[in-house]
Amino acid sequence: MEMSVKSKVDEINLRPHEFLLPLFEAVVNSILSVTEKYPDGGGLIEIKIERDGQNELFAPNDIQDKQGRILPVPIKNITIIDNGIGFNDENFKSFNTAYSEKNRDRGCKGVGRFTVLACFDSMHINSVYKEKNEQYSREFHFDVSNEVVPKDGNPNKITSVENNNTIISLNSCKPKFKEKSALASQQIAKDIIEHCLPFFINDSIPTIVMYDNLDDNKIILNDIIKTVINFEGKPVVFYPIKETEEFKLLLVRRTDAKTHRLRLCANNRVVGRSENLGNLIPGFESSFKNELDEDFCLDAYVLSSFLDSRVNTVRNSFNIPSQPEDNMIVDEVTISSIQNSIKAILENKYSSTLEKIQAINYDRIKRYILNPKKLRVGYRSLLARKDLLQKIPTNLSDDKLEEFLHRIKFVLEKDLNIALKKATKNGKIENYEEYSSTVKKLIDQEAQFAKDKLADLLIQRKAILMLLKKMLKISKDGEYKLEEDLHNLIFPMGQSNDTVPFEYHNLWLLDERLAFHSYINSDKQIRKNPLLISKSQKEPDIAIFDFPWAFSERQNQMNSMVIFEFKRPGRNMDTTLDKNLDSQIMKYFQDLMESKARDYDGELVNLEKTTPKFGYVVCDLHKDLIEHNVNFNGFRSTPYKTLYKLNDVINLHIEVMSYQQLIEMSEKKHLAFFKELGLDN
Repeated sequence: MEMSVKSKVDEINLRPHEFLLPLFEAVVNSILSVTEKYPDGGGLIEIKIERDGQNELFAPNDIQDKQGRILPVPIKNITIIDNGIGFNDENFKSFNTAYSEKNRDRGCKGVGRFTVLACFDSMHINSVYKEKNEQYSREFHFDVSNEVVPKDGNPNKITSVENNNTIISLNSCKPKFKEKSALASQQIAKDIIEHCLPFFINDSIPTIVMYDNLDDNKIILNDIIKTVINFEGKPVVFYPIKETEEFKLLLVRRTDAKTHRLRLCANNRVVGRSENLGNLIPGFESSFKNELDEDFCLDAYVLSSFLDSRVNTVRNSFNIPSQPEDNMIVDEVTISSIQNSIKAILENKYSSTLEKIQAINYDRIKRYILNPKKLRVGYRSLLARKDLLQKIPTNLSDDKLEEFLHRIKFVLEKDLNIALKKATKNGKIENYEEYSSTVKKLIDQEAQFAKDKLADLLIQRKAILMLLKKMLKISKDGEYKLEEDLHNLIFPMGQSNDTVPFEYHNLWLLDERLAFHSYINSDKQIRKNPLLISKSQKEPDIAIFDFPWAFSERQNQMNSMVIFEFKRPGRNMDTTLDKNLDSQIMKYFQDLMESKARDYDGELVNLEKTTPKFGYVVCDLHKDLIEHNVNFNGFRSTPYKTLYKLNDVINLHIEVMSYQQLIEMSEKKHLAFFKELGLDN
């Protein structure tokens, strides 16, 4: 049965970052060929990188940096030379057979040459080999259009003695891979080692040397293995799912790596991209120290006949589900089950190292939460949950740490709410003592979260009070903050409680109870109040109305009305209108008394003389202003140095206070809480 090479190559979808996969396949084939010929060692593999210095991606003068070092430029051709078995008749026949069974027991899929043509325009093979104790040479070309030329590989008997070797040329890297091929030779050497590392466990591995046409230095991969890689004991046997499929974990210490990596292998070759172990195990985000106080990182290689059987033909992924699925057979191996097993092994093996790292990370998290400059006591209850904080990566920025803490608390609160609902729902209680203990434990947890939320609220309020104090200070140019700035801090101008959520205004500065009234608007004409029928164009700074609830005894009457008026700090209160502190408030209520009101259901509500009315003025209170209003305007002083006036005819209470008195009263109400949190300074 014939097969179209083009069709087969088109089926192979390599991504640009997988550019080195054809080289890996060629090197593995050379290793197999050489070790077959020299089972006790002594073979040689040479890799020659030919770079395209004239590539349009790089100008010629970019080949070297200012220090004269060679910069990586795109690769044009790669040549692999080995002194292995060579392309004898059996191997040539295997080359011409898609999905060949040759070396199947050693993990070969019979598609490596098609992978080459997915990245390069062609292959050229020149091989000198022995067949029945006689020496032959075979030279042929392989590409998508012409396939194998000549068809028989043109075997020629050699009469003179020549060294057996095979030269495989991968020619003309395709444009799709050009940019990603600009890798330094040292990096390519490391990538080959990482991909083929399980082969290096065997002492019979051939010597592998790499050359670069733009660099005079040769790289001996075996020397890299000796200098920067140490195998850490024997492979660890584990079973992701009971004792069904056996896996082995090979641990390698590397002094040249920056991150700990997990590499899943099939037939001694890494498959797909490696994974950062720091994303799997908290504490593995940075390097460890060895006995000589040198930095090292771990490479964890996973080997298994199960993985061998599940790798795809291109060898860049596994046919294994990532996570357990609903319709999955019970006890089926998944990528996550493999990772969880490795996580458990490494956490146990490096427990002492991780304990030190996690202790340092816990202290960092604790300092972040209890930072006196910016307390985050909303997370304080989490400090008792070291089991959860240990799951937080150790290399997070403050912003990322905040995200993790918020996520942990959100999940805890969500789980707690579910547990509370489940525990307190109606039903038969079999064991009252157990039930009572469970509910108490859950309520204690809920109380702790409530304390954290209260602490967050108090910290926010402390910050608002500090900001208000700062706004009241005279600026360098002798000017106070504008009235509108202070107004917006308390309740945004032009808004209402329909548009401003509870947590985004600060009416608590005036009175905690005001936030729970039916309707609040700020700096809007009375006639534009949707619940009033009025012609008044006056604009109270803040107007607050409390409508009756359904089925209340006074359903047709307004419960109360509140007006706040703010005067700019430093304002000269010499005019008659300003001197009489109640004059503006009285005009507002006069217009309101002439208006009609509707509740949220559209029903008319009476504005009676007996309706409780409260007017508040916040301004700078100086001696002359106080004396004028006490002596000539019916005001009285309170023990708190504020002024008040009663109008019994319309049931109106007016109170005047300074901004400083407003702050002092708010601070006194919160003082005990601030002291508890250490915020009283």
